[in-house]
Amino acid sequence: DDETLPEPSVAAERFAEAMTYGDFADVAFTDVTPAEVTEEFNTIAFGMGELRPVVEVGGMRGGPGSVASEPDAERDPDDRASEDRAARQATALLDIVWTFPDGREWSYETEAELRLVEEEPADDGDEDVEPEWQVVWSPTVVEPTLVAGEILTVERTRPERGQILGIDDQPFEVRRPDGDLAREVLGVAGEATAEQIEESEGRLQIGDITGRSGLERSADDVLAGSPGLVVNAVTQTGDTTPREVFRLDAVDGADIHTSLDVGLQLAARDVLADVGPPSALVAIRPSTGQVVAVASGPGSSGLSTATLGQYAPGSTFKVVSSLALLRAGLTPDTEIECPATIRVDGRDFKNYGDYPADGIGTITLRTALANSCNTAFIGQRTAIEQPDLTSAGEALGIGVVSPMGVPHFEGQIPTDATEVQHAASMIGQDRILVSPLAMATVAASVAAGETVHPTLVDPEPGDEVPTVDEPLTADEALLLRSMMEAVVAEGSGRLLADLPGPPAGAKTGTAEYGTAVPPRTHAWMIAVHGDLAVSVFVEDGPGGSTTAGPILERFLRAAG
Repeated sequence: DDETLPEPSVAAERFAEAMTYGDFADVAFTDVTPAEVTEEFNTIAFGMGELRPVVEVGGMRGGPGSVASEPDAERDPDDRASEDRAARQATALLDIVWTFPDGREWSYETEAELRLVEEEPADDGDEDVEPEWQVVWSPTVVEPTLVAGEILTVERTRPERGQILGIDDQPFEVRRPDGDLAREVLGVAGEATAEQIEESEGRLQIGDITGRSGLERSADDVLAGSPGLVVNAVTQTGDTTPREVFRLDAVDGADIHTSLDVGLQLAARDVLADVGPPSALVAIRPSTGQVVAVASGPGSSGLSTATLGQYAPGSTFKVVSSLALLRAGLTPDTEIECPATIRVDGRDFKNYGDYPADGIGTITLRTALANSCNTAFIGQRTAIEQPDLTSAGEALGIGVVSPMGVPHFEGQIPTDATEVQHAASMIGQDRILVSPLAMATVAASVAAGETVHPTLVDPEPGDEVPTVDEPLTADEALLLRSMMEAVVAEGSGRLLADLPGPPAGAKTGTAEYGTAVPPRTHAWMIAVHGDLAVSVFVEDGPGGSTTAGPILERFLRAAG
């Protein structure tokens, strides 16, 4: 009776699992041993490398109960015998999926025949031996077109790597290890190292080109594309032409579009070429927020000082302090005191060494910024609290995560401070840290009349725009711009006074660091001129106007 026969699905599931793991020890076969099938299966799959299929039973045909018939008494004996044979045969429909390292798949269906076999009981046995379903082994179970003696092999075809392009699709020759234009940020690509190949889990092979650093590495999945794959059936002896059974065409890498201007990038590189200490220049278009030049000098030794450096901003931060004071009710014409020295909780603060003698006394906030009077700004510390500096910094872009598209440091302004720390914060010291990119963003925000969020890689549709609790207003920016123009007209930025075109605005700065006596200083200068906002930084220099200033001037003149 059919109802007493076991179902073939259990044996089919066991066989599918064995194919997935390549071990058929627990599967019964009609004419071969499990060991022989294991060896033949792994030989067939050997040319697929480490890939193995995932096999599932998608359905069954035949087996007990599969033959509809008339009541037994009315059936012809020959029909009953035929149907009994049919009930002892079944076909498993197998869904086979090979998943390649890049996630693409090769899927198809095969069939495995099963037979219900009844073993003879032992001579001294009193119990009948249960019949079992056994698999009829054939290479077509692995791939439906295979014949005996054939194996599967897979070959890769390499895609074309995408390019990193500048604004207006200008190409950057940075993909070779010897390329140096914006290399610290854009990075380089080259043949995959042994370590990269090992870490790729099969995605990379010897000879593949992959990103080694910078954007080339972080965006490698976009630039690299996907290799093509051709699966062939070949004879083990190799004496026949490979027969293609599956193909995935290579998908070339996509280009990445950046806002960098090749001409401005060359100018930035050239003006930093002779600077010994670590140095950087960042230029932003205030009207769009696009970073058009980002360079680190040779003294940076391949590190991206421009985007990842973390330094005290010194007096360039007085633009931020000025905004906080404007929000507290001061105006550029508010008169404040600029003494030679000011004491805060037992610590003396003074102005820089060559501060103009006629700048001491009662001066306006505008003049305090133009001459960079430390004591004047520190003297106004009681008008604002430390969180006000943090808020003003955010309004100018410091500490705001922007959609740059490359790793960067946006700066930090602590919200807590002792009295001395708050005083030092007013002049860009203590725990305030920025990158040259962050200070270029400050200048760009002033020029744009709103908080600028810099971008270098074109943002994806739907990318969120950062938000600021108290963004910069156009009126605030107008006042700050007039104060920065005073720095050029009558203060430490005079070297920019004769630039052609609209008036330039600027702020110079030095920041003490380290434990040396006298202390070593960072040199800074930020400027706005037309639709360019620029930040220049030199890790070691005696003054912003004397060290960073000439570099910035040469860049702006080259930019035209």
